Amino acid sequence: MAAHTYTAEFKSPIAPARLFNASVLHLHDIAHKVMPVVVKSGAIVEGDGGVGTIKEYLFTEVLPFKNGMVEPSADGGSICKLEGQIESLEGVQYTEEDKEMSMEGSLATYKAVDEYLQANPDVYA
Repeated sequence: MAAHTYTAEFKSPIAPARLFNASVLHLHDIAHKVMPVVVKSGAIVEGDGGVGTIKEYLFTEVLPFKNGMVEPSADGGSICKLEGQIESLEGVQYTEEDKEMSMEGSLATYKAVDEYLQANPDVYA
């Protein structure tokens, strides 16, 4: 197996706690709204949303995503830093184009959540 890593960052006017809440803690509730081309549905399978919770997503196509960090920016918004890692099977070629598509997909998820929160200021406020 070979591992391929990418990183990306974008700035958002949404406060860090709100963006983290929507894009990490409650993404299962809104993923199908903000990324309907990619996510069919999301649900908590086991747990209460805290540590150990198991979430299930049904994708229309899978976007590899490993880690995201949301930090405060000087203007009260957020800076989102993403790191993705894709492990390919032995003998499977993973091109720079594939890597770029994975990174763009991960960024698109955060940007879609960002747009949704801007359009719906009371959600996860």
